[in-house]
Order: sequence, then structure tokens, then C-alpha cells
Amino acid sequence: MKKAIVLLFLVLVFGGACIAQIVDQSQEVIGYGFGLNSYLFQRWQTFRPSFYNITGIDICIYKVGIPSSGISIEIKDSLTGTTEWTGYISESSIPPGINWIHKDVGYCDICAERPYYIILEAPAEDSDNQFAWLCPPALDETDYYPRGIADMTCGWPGKDYAFRTYGYPGGGTDEVSLISPTAGVTMYIADTFEIRWSSICVDFAEIEYSTNNGDTWITPAITESTPSDGSYDWLVPDTPSDSCIIKVSDVSDSTVFDISGIFTIAGSLTPPIITSYNIISGFMGLIPSYLRLNWSDSNSVKDCFRIYRSEDGGEYDTIAVVPPIMTFYNDLDYNPDVTTSYKVEVFRE
Repeated sequence: MKKAIVLLFLVLVFGGACIAQIVDQSQEVIGYGFGLNSYLFQRWQTFRPSFYNITGIDICIYKVGIPSSGISIEIKDSLTGTTEWTGYISESSIPPGINWIHKDVGYCDICAERPYYIILEAPAEDSDNQFAWLCPPALDETDYYPRGIADMTCGWPGKDYAFRTYGYPGGGTDEVSLISPTAGVTMYIADTFEIRWSSICVDFAEIEYSTNNGDTWITPAITESTPSDGSYDWLVPDTPSDSCIIKVSDVSDSTVFDISGIFTIAGSLTPPIITSYNIISGFMGLIPSYLRLNWSDSNSVKDCFRIYRSEDGGEYDTIAVVPPIMTFYNDLDYNPDVTTSYKVEVFRE
């Protein structure tokens, strides 16, 4: 028994232009169904849309007697478990017997070529008062959907329930947008840098980097697969260059990607070297004696120097923070009566 897609059109008018919403996925052959009753009160069907939206659902329902309540409908992302839409069909709106029941969804954004569930649930009923979701007999591979559903998973092995989904063709795209690093940023070897991005309909991302503006990409990648949650902490490697870029791409579709602006990976900090201690004598008791500490530094990018002092073998305490242009410090609190040691550290914020 073959399945067919029937192109049903619902026409809406926006600003004088007619835009047709059409059937996206469908299974229209109906056969014996499964009751939504005390034994099986919930049934579900997987579909894989080709559009980026869903605007309506048709469900083939068999109504017996007068059930005590209606049917709840849910559209759920089968990969993330996220509920995209919920609806309800009242008992009184469903005629007796076998009928196609349409439910307007409005406009629900979803991801194309991604598996979703249609889930129907009704209260526990007896066999004389119940709903059944109709489905065809068991299928062989030649009867698979002509489009959309690759896995054929459903709420009962070997069965598919009769349904249609509507939407507007296209209407979206898979997307990755890099937020950081931005062009001109300087990173430093052995620091941790947060790579940030946003994405639409991307589950897992690959992150790569290049030190020659994309002529080649470093292997291995920063990560071959990480959840596309928008953030990844990167331990900056020892690959200094002023022509670095980062690429974030969809693991399942490498044509969906974004590339950062050019940034720099700079070398690690080299400790300053203390070159001399000079005691500067005071003047006529008006100016006390002090110690001048001098050091050399080879780091081209820095934010400050921090000076530490220890007296008589005690702990080193911070005594000053000086600008990066200075390579000396005058210790006005120097005490010639104790043994004094100094340390100088360079910092980048």
C-alpha cells in the first residue's frame, strides 16, 4: 500500500499578496488505529520537516461514543526534548466516526531536516467511549514516505499514524554567527579565552583556528564537536601570529559557518630582571635616604609592574604597582637596619 503526499493549499493574504501554506509532511493512508484509552492513552509519530516553520496539523481521528475530554497535541524536538508548541482539540469539535481533524498552529519556528514528535494524548477511557489515531497496516521499505521521514520511528513498531503538517516553503536557515574574538583582539599564550557565538538550528559545532588568515587550518581542531551552546573556553596555544582567525561551523553541515576577524596570539610574559639597588642619600635631613630599585623588561605588551618587599626573611608584601613605562621604583620606606629583598612581576590584565 503506497503512501502519497497530497498538495493541499491554504491561502493567506498579506498586503494584497497571496502566500500559500502547503502540506510539508504527510502520511495519508489510513487503516486500523490505536485507541487513546486506558491501555494506550498517548501515541506519537516522528516527522522531519523540510520547512523552517509549521502552521497547521491534520490528524486522522476515529471517535467512538462520547469521550469525557478532548485531545492534547504537542510538537517536541526529538533531539533536545524542547516543546515547540502545544494545542488542544475539544471533544465536541470532533465528529463521530473517522475524520481528518485540522488544528491551526499559527506560525511555529522549527528547524528543517530535524526530527520532531507529534504527540497525542487523551484521558483514560473505556472501549465504548474513546478516540483512536488511525494508521496503516505494517509497512515494508517500499512503502516509506516519499519525503521527510528517514527513520520511520513512531509510537508503535512497524506503524505510522495518518497525519499532515502544513507550513510555508523555506522561511529560515541554519546559521552560525561568531561574537568573539573580534578583529584586533590580542590573546596571550597559556591564557584562557572564551570563544562565543550564536546559532540557529545547529546542535553541535566544530571550532578551528588558523595562524595565516585561513590559508591553512591547524590540526587538530580546537574541538571537533561541542554542543552549540554559544561558549567554549580555549587554552591559547603556543602559536604566536598576528594573522589568526577562528571558524565555527555546524558539525552536520560544514557549509554553515562563520569566521572571526583577524586577531593576534602574542608570546607569554618574560619575568623582569632586577639590575641594581642604589641607596640614595638624603639631603640635610630634609629628604630621607631611600633605595632605588632598577629592572629591565623585554615584554612589548604589559599593563603594570608589581613591586614586592621582604624584610629579614619574612613574607613578600606588595608595596607598589607602577605603570608599564617605568623600570625603576624609589622605596622611600627602605630600612637600612634590616635585611631587605625585592621582587618585581609584570602583569597583563
